Amino acid sequence: METFLNTEYLDLLTGRQLLVIIHLFGLALGAGAAFVSDFTFVGALKDRTFTRHELNTLELLSKIVWLGLGVLILSGFFIFLGSTDALLDSSKFLAKMTVVAIIAINGLLFKFVHIPKLNRLVDQDVSKLDNPRLKGMFISGGLSGVSWATALILGVLRGVEYSYWQIIGVYGLVAVGAMCGGLMLNWYYTKNQ
Repeated sequence: METFLNTEYLDLLTGRQLLVIIHLFGLALGAGAAFVSDFTFVGALKDRTFTRHELNTLELLSKIVWLGLGVLILSGFFIFLGSTDALLDSSKFLAKMTVVAIIAINGLLFKFVHIPKLNRLVDQDVSKLDNPRLKGMFISGGLSGVSWATALILGVLRGVEYSYWQIIGVYGLVAVGAMCGGLMLNWYYTKNQ
């Protein structure tokens, strides 16, 4: 135990490495809660209704996503301060910042637009609505999953030899595919059965 407490070992957990650990924790927390939220949302609609309990669960998961995103952004800011020039020259870093910005905007949309809509849909049969209000939520869910996965992948990759526009182009194509998949799920869950 005394050997572990030796400063040689503690030096491994100081400075940038400690920030990276905190950063990865924020990413894991946010991404994990976002994925669980997406699956919870789709699973809740298997009976074509949305209960108050299911909405409360989504609201809790949303708070966990925001906590993870906050930890990710704050720790990322301090990592950035330690390597400003190198990171500003990195296409991977710039693409990751774009994706994190999209995650934040999508999260705001979920909190201030989708949650209020879900409150109005509680205990209603969504397949009988004239103008289903879930379409945007399914699109947002598809974008969320792809965005968190992309942030995770970009965070793990060491050397990326692609330009910012190549990375964002691939991300955009996958995101559009996921959002189209969300529209297909919307059609499935809101059609009359």
